[in-house]
Amino acid sequence: MAEHRHDDVRIAAMELQLQRSHVEPAYFHGYLMLPLLREGDEVEVEPVSGEQVRVGDVVTYRDADKFPTRRVMEIRRDERTVVIMGDSIRPRRTWIVGFDDVLARVVRRRRNGSWMTTRDWRWRGQRLRVVLRYQLAASSIGDAVRRFRRR
Repeated sequence: MAEHRHDDVRIAAMELQLQRSHVEPAYFHGYLMLPLLREGDEVEVEPVSGEQVRVGDVVTYRDADKFPTRRVMEIRRDERTVVIMGDSIRPRRTWIVGFDDVLARVVRRRRNGSWMTTRDWRWRGQRLRVVLRYQLAASSIGDAVRRFRRR
């Protein structure tokens, strides 16, 4: 029982850190968002709900006791879910995340003392590349499935 309570407190503290990232930035961990985000980058997020996100947004979401940050590839409003994927080419994997688990949207990151916002051409270019790559792959798979079903 005490261990479960400790986990709840730790998760609440991590969520609070996200909400306060405009005061004290959070640190990004991992490699799935390369080249936009890399291990040790400071990120500032704004609280957001699943209903407010757009395709291409980089969001932080709740996944058990972790808070991964990945890009929204698709929004399924009727299911109240979003399809999430990392920017890096490998591994190519998607996750389905419920609207209620989306916590925040990344609005800027700092690396080597310099901030980059979502308005920067490099950020926007990365967003466009990744979303188009996903949509092309999805349409190719869809076309292949339709051709197979016609046989």
